[in-house]
Amino acid sequence: MLCSLDLMFKKKIIFLFLLLFSSVVIFGNTNNQTLEVCKYFKGGDSKKKFNPFGEMYVDKSFGFGNENSLKLNYKNGKPVGEMEEYYDNGKLYRKSTLRKKNNFYPFSNPDDFKDYVEYYEIYDMNTGEIVKKESLANKTGIIWRYNSKTGKLEMESHLENGKIFLQKEYGEDGKIIQEYNY
Repeated sequence: MLCSLDLMFKKKIIFLFLLLFSSVVIFGNTNNQTLEVCKYFKGGDSKKKFNPFGEMYVDKSFGFGNENSLKLNYKNGKPVGEMEEYYDNGKLYRKSTLRKKNNFYPFSNPDDFKDYVEYYEIYDMNTGEIVKKESLANKTGIIWRYNSKTGKLEMESHLENGKIFLQKEYGEDGKIIQEYNY
């Protein structure tokens, strides 16, 4: 009995592991781009080999710090134009205009948002209406972060010249639960 439970447990772990890592990154229609995704995860100099072209979708469950699923456009291996992020229900969360010279790659840390976004709009989870608009010219402005499941405000970061000087953390009820001055 104990051996069969152990075997079942191992099967469940393997199944969960496969399920977790079976998220798909979809590129254009070429196999070369799919191969580049595989190359990206191998070796230390993998970012040099990462050269996508066209639309790229990254599911949030793929990991690496993404809080939302993403849609990006690439040209000559560099992200260009707009980046779209989605709530868990599939509706548009945030549409961002990328800086002309940006260092974004699909698994950038969300804290680096100020380094690759020039302007963004946040949309309501239910109605799709714009709820916030912000320019981050000169890396100065406010970055709002909403929960991708509930659509509620989680964090507000105030920036000046790329440095955060004030952060507010919000609870489920919409009230400030923590405030940090830097």
